[in-house]
Amino acid sequence: MNKASLKILSIAASVLVITGCSKDTSFTKEVRGPDDYLYVTSPKELNIPPSIALPPQNGDFEIALPAKDGNLGRDIDITPPNVGLTSVEDQEQTKFAQDELSSGLYQESITVSSGTDETSLPIVLLNTNFSQAWGILTTNLSQLGFEILEQNQTNGSMKVEYKGLSSSELQSLGAVEFLLPEGVYLIQVGDLNTQTSIQLRNEKNTYLTQSQNDALSELLQKIVNN
Repeated sequence: MNKASLKILSIAASVLVITGCSKDTSFTKEVRGPDDYLYVTSPKELNIPPSIALPPQNGDFEIALPAKDGNLGRDIDITPPNVGLTSVEDQEQTKFAQDELSSGLYQESITVSSGTDETSLPIVLLNTNFSQAWGILTTNLSQLGFEILEQNQTNGSMKVEYKGLSSSELQSLGAVEFLLPEGVYLIQVGDLNTQTSIQLRNEKNTYLTQSQNDALSELLQKIVNN
């Protein structure tokens, strides 16, 4: 075979390959396994040999037979459906919306109460986990007149400065008064599994009085409800 013939064969082979690769495959049907179903003419009922004993029938587990309607045999279209993939941006937005919704529903069920620890020192109790309680504090303490100076979630500790609340701010929170001296306070957040404790003390290690703790829990409850 001369060079001219080889060149012609190479060009012809290339054209065939390109044509095959460029063919529209949107209607291609893929079959794996036996193709007996292609020759089915009508659905058949299951025939049980007389020698086989069937278990007693129970109406609770009886599967209703669907209407026998539709194509059969070679008329069945097994073309894979064209389903567009959800973009990463849409997935992130969906997850964000779900998180916001679940967070809002979860926050509505949170209750805040005033109590004492094992040493009879006053604490504020939130009936939620540590992570949720920590988020509530970092997000809402500013509404109660506190500025966060330092925070360490691993240790559950915060250093805050209380700058006071005006009468109008108290009124907007639905409170009459919050008798807490201005200054720097240390907050210890405790993980009690399904509950979280919050305990405040000043830099001289003086803890809140029970009345101050009660007022703080009431204010925090109003913030959570909002």
